[in-house]
Amino acid sequence: MRIFNYIYFFSSFINGIIGPYLILYFYESGLDSQDIGLMFVIHYLGVLIFEIPTGAYADLVGRKKSVAVSFLGGGFLSLLMYFVIHKYQFFLVFLLKGIMATFCSGALEAWYAESISNGEENVVHYWSKIESISYIGSLTGFILSSILVANKFLKELWLFMGMGTITLGMFILMVGVDKRRRKKLSVVDAYRKYLKTIKKGMEVMYSRKVLLLLNFALFFFFASSGVISLVWQPFFNYRLGVDKTYFGIITCLTTIGAILGAKYAGNLNSIFKNEAKSLVVESVIVSLMVVIMVNLSAMYKVAYIVVFIFYMFFYAMQRPLFQSLINKYLSDDIRATALSVNSLMIGFSTILCSIVFGLSDKIGFRPVLGISFLFILIVPIIYFYIFHIKKEH
Repeated sequence: MRIFNYIYFFSSFINGIIGPYLILYFYESGLDSQDIGLMFVIHYLGVLIFEIPTGAYADLVGRKKSVAVSFLGGGFLSLLMYFVIHKYQFFLVFLLKGIMATFCSGALEAWYAESISNGEENVVHYWSKIESISYIGSLTGFILSSILVANKFLKELWLFMGMGTITLGMFILMVGVDKRRRKKLSVVDAYRKYLKTIKKGMEVMYSRKVLLLLNFALFFFFASSGVISLVWQPFFNYRLGVDKTYFGIITCLTTIGAILGAKYAGNLNSIFKNEAKSLVVESVIVSLMVVIMVNLSAMYKVAYIVVFIFYMFFYAMQRPLFQSLINKYLSDDIRATALSVNSLMIGFSTILCSIVFGLSDKIGFRPVLGISFLFILIVPIIYFYIFHIKKEH
């Protein structure tokens, strides 16, 4: 069990090293917003396409080996990123990094779930512990990244990330134990099963009005938040003049805000006693935070950072409230099927927000934030309509 504490801590720590500076690094490497947006579109298309065959690979060779392949391959590509200079090289390496990530996504959680299934019915405390360890790892990585960038080691972040990820992959191969019996599932069979699941999920979604509306709300929410996650680094640095040295600390503060937001989501729901109504309030407040960021003068740097922290606080309330609401409409026999459509919608919204971010150099960062505001403005309207549907029934 202890091995998973190390895996989750160090994987979050390693990703935390580059996270606060990823977009800024691409800008400083000579890419423009259109290049970066296109690169993320290619990256996420690779993820969507390869999620299924790599899942079949994990079933075939075992979770441990699949996770190790992800870390070893991803670590090598991070080292390679240090030497990349041409935009098409960036496109290729970032696409391959997305594909490598799919060997771990799902497989690591499944490996952990199988390791803790020891007859206990309530395993929430295990997942809570891992979530806490991951947050601590991320925060530690953010702090280290600030120290490194303060000492002019922006490009060298990839070397730290690469060596750390490869070391973690080797550690998993040497120490990890995969108790699960492997099952053979061809890539073709895996795709057939996936498409059948998605088809069934779509049928369920379209047969239930509330589920359809919830998926639209999810799409626009993540389209909006995705734009902000891409635009905040260049916006803060180039438009507000915030020294990039502080980006790791800013990310620490926003992450702490998100942790607290997720923790107190239940308190918001206790006040309004209805998830749909709570989501209306939460998304309205998020909308207000976005509109403040669009209109606030660049003179008020500290105010921007404070607004950004509050934005992340209320942003993080969305997931627990949304999951609580949608699961009320899902029976056990269709839950996994319907939730797979949620993942697909988030994938499509990620591609959309990458395209919108690509417009930054042509129309400016504030108009792009304005588009993010238009996306999030749709969300409380949908939840308000769902609230009234629930009242009628």
